[in-house]
Amino acid sequence: MSKKGRNKTLVIGIGNASRGDDAMGWKFLDFLQENRIPGTDLCYRYQLQVEDAELLTGYTRVYFADATQEYIEEGFAIRACLPSGAHTLTSHELLPET
Repeated sequence: MSKKGRNKTLVIGIGNASRGDDAMGWKFLDFLQENRIPGTDLCYRYQLQVEDAELLTGYTRVYFADATQEYIEEGFAIRACLPSGAHTLTSHELLPET
């Protein structure tokens, strides 16, 4: 993984086909792995954990790739991830903003 201060990008793919999930995030990372982009690290996650916050500090840019149930006309969306105090009852629903 990256060291602090470097101009690096991290893409976190979220999902898990073996748990009956969509695994879209992992499939996206598989695609990126085949079409390697210099300066980009890939990280596979079943779900986000509070401990993942430390990992993010070593990167200039972080992208979260996950499926959604909302309709997106172009088939995908890139949105700013601004810090939020929102929380849920379980960590299984932890949002990148949290």
